Formats: sequence, structure tokens, C-alpha cells
Amino acid sequence: MPDPVPMGRADVNIEQGPVDVTNTIDVQTVVVDPGHGGHDVGAVGRQGIMEKDVNLGVAKELRRYLERESDLKVVLTRDDDSHVELPDRAEIANSSDGDLFLSLHCNSWFNDGAHGLETYFLSPAKSDWAKSVEAAENQAGMPAGQEPDDIEFIVWELVQNRFISSSSQLAEIIQGEVTRDLGLPDRGVRQAGFRVLVGAYMPAVLIELGFLSHSQEERRLGDRDYQRELAKAIGDALLTYRELVTAEETAEARDD
Repeated sequence: MPDPVPMGRADVNIEQGPVDVTNTIDVQTVVVDPGHGGHDVGAVGRQGIMEKDVNLGVAKELRRYLERESDLKVVLTRDDDSHVELPDRAEIANSSDGDLFLSLHCNSWFNDGAHGLETYFLSPAKSDWAKSVEAAENQAGMPAGQEPDDIEFIVWELVQNRFISSSSQLAEIIQGEVTRDLGLPDRGVRQAGFRVLVGAYMPAVLIELGFLSHSQEERRLGDRDYQRELAKAIGDALLTYRELVTAEETAEARDD
């Protein structure tokens, strides 16, 4: 089983281009991406629970929660069992004038003891485990034998580098609050080159909600009440992040 990662900001490793950390973010619109869908079912647990269904269930609950508890606008990249290509998901976020982008997924591993939550932001993968998760998610839904376009990936990665500080900060808040609120094993914040995050012109993270290969976690992930609890915890973390960046902007305005 992959070793858990301790809490604390991930060590960002940028190999291409400068990082612009001067972005000011006014969070009004959150775009939530339920990973997989349609013929691309994603991971499947031993009890038959499919990743695409868990992702969509949590995304819908998250939209309900945020629209009820805040004035945020929430856009889903899909709200039914349809297939959306990876580049199109980021394009939906951009065309919706999104301020934050969250892609929801579930993990799976050959060792059925692996369990817990992971949150990723876009940067070159630094561990074999992150590389394996990256490869699985980037290949999802693509025709057999076809590989992601590396040239396009590199170009868009330079764009995402502008938001890497905000993305890593968002990932830390989500990982810390969700694991604490739900008592989940904390597998930490990681970095990887997820294609679905590459085109998003905003802070973007990918959340692995749990392991469908773990029998108890699979049962929880398939339970509507637990999906609602996950959504609430993620939603509260997003509101924490929003309050934080708003406070930072207010402080900067006073200093000016």
C-alpha cells in the first residue's frame, strides 16, 4: 500500500516558466467536475459501485449545499450519466467564468487495505504513486492506444503555473478540513499532471474521495448520506478558502 503523506504544504516542483503568485481571486463561481461518465465508468468496487456514479452523486450534493449555504454559483461539467472529454471539462469551467475548479474522483488499488482521501494540484508528479494515479486518470475515456497530447499539455501547464500557489493553498484547506471533519485517513496533498486540470484558467484541484477497492470505503462512497457528508465537508472547505482570500485582499487594500 502506498505510504500516507504527512500534512503540510506540498513541495512544489516547477520545471517550466515563472510562477505568478500575484493573482487576486474573487470567488463567485465554482465549477465542479464529476469525473468519468457514460461509457467511461472509472473504477469499480467489488460490490459493483462505479466511480462515475459516486462522483456525480457528491457533485450534485455539493451544488445543493453551496447554493443553500452561500451566494456562490455552482456549475457542473455534467449533471447526468454522460461522457465529457477531458479538455472539454476545463473549457466548460473557462466559458462559465469559473473562479475555482474541482474535479472529483475515486481511487482504486490492488491492495485492498489502501483507503483515505487525497487532494492534488497540477505540477509534475514527484512520487511513483502520484504518477500511477495521474496515468490512470489521464487515460480514462481515451481510445485504446491513444496518449494525451504532450505538446498541448505543456503549453497549458505554463498557464496553470500562474495559479499554482492558489491551487496548492486550496488543496491544503480541502485536504485538512475534510479529513478532520469526517475522521478520514489523511493521505495528504500531492501534485501530478492531470490532463483535466491543465486547461482550467483558475485555481484547480483534483480530489480522490476514497478507495473503491477498500470494502468499507466502497460501501460508504455508495451511500447517499455519506455522499452528502462529503459534499458538506468539501463545501465548508471552499467557504473557508473564500473567506481567506477575501481577507487577504482586504488586508492588501488597506496596506495600499
